[in-house]
Amino acid sequence: RNWLHTGSHFAAENIAFMYSLLESCKLNAVNFGEYIEDILTRLMKGEKADASFLPNKYVPRPKQGQEKAA
Repeated sequence: RNWLHTGSHFAAENIAFMYSLLESCKLNAVNFGEYIEDILTRLMKGEKADASFLPNKYVPRPKQGQEKAA
């Protein structure tokens, strides 16, 4: 009955998508918050989405200013 209060069918689909993504991150030991931040940042910078954006193939990239020292 909780889904009755989502507002619309479209909103319910979006919520279901986000929960599915969250659970996929949990199953693959990926930090959900960092994953979302990295993926959205990469998309905003113009990177094309491919299989590496999926939680089971995701490899985190170092954040700005946190690159490995040589």
